[in-house]
Amino acid sequence: MAAHLAFNTRMSAREAIGTLALTGSASTLRRASLDERMQQAQQVRLGPDARQPASGSVEALVANATSLYNSVKGKK
Repeated sequence: MAAHLAFNTRMSAREAIGTLALTGSASTLRRASLDERMQQAQQVRLGPDARQPASGSVEALVANATSLYNSVKGKK
């Protein structure tokens, strides 16, 4: 409010201070904590993983190569 009065009006400093005194302090709204906001968030339930690609397909070959790579690198 003070910034608005300072930059967007032609009020003198005395008039602006008087206006601010009459309006009183703005009530500070309490912001919900992260925990409260997370409790209100919709939880997504994931389904089972994708099906295995058909045997002999390009996707199966890539999945097999990825699996071999992960086993060599120690990834699960």
